[in-house]
Amino acid sequence: MPRPDSENHTSLRWRSLLMVFLAALAVRLVVMVVLQSWKFGDEWVFGYELGRLGRSLANGMGFVLNQGEAPTAAFPPLYPLVIAGIFNLFGSYTEAAGVAVLLFQSICAAITAMLLVIVGTRIAGAKAGLIAGFIWVLYPTSIFYSVIHVWYCELVAVLLLCAVIIAITAQPPATLARSMLFGALTGVIVLTDPTFAIYLALLLVWMLRVQRAQLAMFAGSLVVAGVALVAVISPWAAHNWIHQGHPMIVKSNFGEAVFLGNNSLASGETTRAERLQAYSTLDPEELKYYQSQPERVADRYFLKQAARWISDNPLRFAELTLERIGYFWMVNTSKGRKAWLRLAYYGPLLMLAVYGLWIGRRRLWDLAPLWLFMLVQPLPYYVTHVAAGRYSYPVELVVVSLAAIPLAVWYTHAARQYLPANSAADLIGEIDTEVIRR
Repeated sequence: MPRPDSENHTSLRWRSLLMVFLAALAVRLVVMVVLQSWKFGDEWVFGYELGRLGRSLANGMGFVLNQGEAPTAAFPPLYPLVIAGIFNLFGSYTEAAGVAVLLFQSICAAITAMLLVIVGTRIAGAKAGLIAGFIWVLYPTSIFYSVIHVWYCELVAVLLLCAVIIAITAQPPATLARSMLFGALTGVIVLTDPTFAIYLALLLVWMLRVQRAQLAMFAGSLVVAGVALVAVISPWAAHNWIHQGHPMIVKSNFGEAVFLGNNSLASGETTRAERLQAYSTLDPEELKYYQSQPERVADRYFLKQAARWISDNPLRFAELTLERIGYFWMVNTSKGRKAWLRLAYYGPLLMLAVYGLWIGRRRLWDLAPLWLFMLVQPLPYYVTHVAAGRYSYPVELVVVSLAAIPLAVWYTHAARQYLPANSAADLIGEIDTEVIRR
């Protein structure tokens, strides 16, 4: 993989990172000001359930959606704590709080653009990294999740890319300190969104293989990473043990999500109206009873109902799964103008990403942190529902990184053919085509 080996190169790299960061932040601030998107109007759209949890935490009511309700484990705790901190400083659901949370998300998005430059540079060269970063600067979905939609999308993107950078910068010999750092960061990510746990475990194994860890060091590193992970997530596990009767880390509504996507009225998309219809397929008295039970008990009931339906309708389940896969990768939003608008910019990038994998096919092991994410991360949504675009948003980080590879190759060929050797365009460095194809 390319490595900077001079002070000039290092200085140029930091200037490029700062340029990408400032450009991404400026774009989002302009959009935020033009739209005045901090004026939500309706409190509910200020973070939805996460906003409600943040308000409850700020008011000292605990991790509850509404006053008087039992604590929930249906949502991970980290982002509600972020919102709670903002509410404590600026007031619950105020315009000042709206500005603060959107500014926080915009800063996260700008950091993400900068981290994409680092990831792309390590994998395919400086030019590929810069192209990926600048795509993110203007990427419509990122702008939406930065300055319009309050959710943890931008924060988890930063955390995931930090984990990838820890892994891809690993060099032999293996160290316990790096494994401990990776395990602690994994814990933070799990507290933001637990669906990334399997990918992060596989990424850790890949990192240790890259470091050529011997058996004893391999096992020791896994233990150290596991201890760091447990140390970070243990307060949340203890909270759930006290209030739910189980130290659950995964969301307490996974079984319900599986049921909502797999019932006699399911279409593969699972819109809000369809979710309401799904409950009508259940026995009303039985549903009322389980909805009054602790979340873990109700969730097992929903999972049992879904498993029964899948067992009775395997062909329909397979058909729904294929439809969900299509929604996840191509549309991932309700049908209509919004879906086609997203497809207009995302579709070409997805095709470029596939071509980028083809270009780097001889280095698939080096590209494993990217394609492994594309394989593993979508799996839960193939069996539940994919109507919300935020479910596939993290995968778009990988799509942009891989799409930058063919764009960088084409740019290099064009630059060599049409630009003077010492032109200003060469200041950002040339991609090493031979490195990609090796």
